[in-house]
Amino acid sequence: MALILEYLPRDSSAQSHAFEEAVRRLAGRIASKAQPLKLLDLGCGRADSYERFKQAGMQLSWLGLEIGDSPEARGGVVGEATFQVYDGRKIPYPAETFDAVYSRQVFEHVWYPRELIGEVSRVLKKAGIFVGSCSALEPFHSRSVCNFTPYGFATLLRDAGLSEICIRPGVDGLFLIARRLAGLAGIAPGSWLFVGESPLNLFLETVSRIMGFEARRRAALKLLFCGHFVFSAVKGA
Repeated sequence: MALILEYLPRDSSAQSHAFEEAVRRLAGRIASKAQPLKLLDLGCGRADSYERFKQAGMQLSWLGLEIGDSPEARGGVVGEATFQVYDGRKIPYPAETFDAVYSRQVFEHVWYPRELIGEVSRVLKKAGIFVGSCSALEPFHSRSVCNFTPYGFATLLRDAGLSEICIRPGVDGLFLIARRLAGLAGIAPGSWLFVGESPLNLFLETVSRIMGFEARRRAALKLLFCGHFVFSAVKGA
């Protein structure tokens, strides 16, 4: 746990979700700017986040990027989103183009994560934010090629020159395993567990509070068993 304490939040140990974290982190930035923030959804799938950000009242200039032959991209883009395909390695935009990069559950599908995170750093403007989520203890899905530890992913962010790194626990790993097994049996567990506290997270939160753990240690305990984790990082000014 000591290895990741510096990357953990002091404000809360609550289960997090990439979209809610993005809205929270971007709200203040949007309020302080006259023009819409320019946001890249890296690995946008069917561009679902375009409508979600719009419904949340976020004033964004939204651009999506996806692998051309991904199952998600082949399903078609939702709404009027601006969408572009790429090779999974090089982001086809000039340096310092975006105020924010959003990437929800993408990097477990990426063959060259170190290179791609370097590209994220390159296309972010100074003080721009990178926010999203990634798989840890999650079964194989949709051509996934690897899972990450929170420490390993934080190290990749740091090595790309990003700072103010924060890692928060997402849904727990046991729930994702049970969900996959249930899916094989034709049962679909409720998706609400992704935004509330999933069963193991609720247990760990309760026990760690009884033991008197402060927020960072409670978050660290959840991250040991997380299925997803949520990250954010900032490009230095």
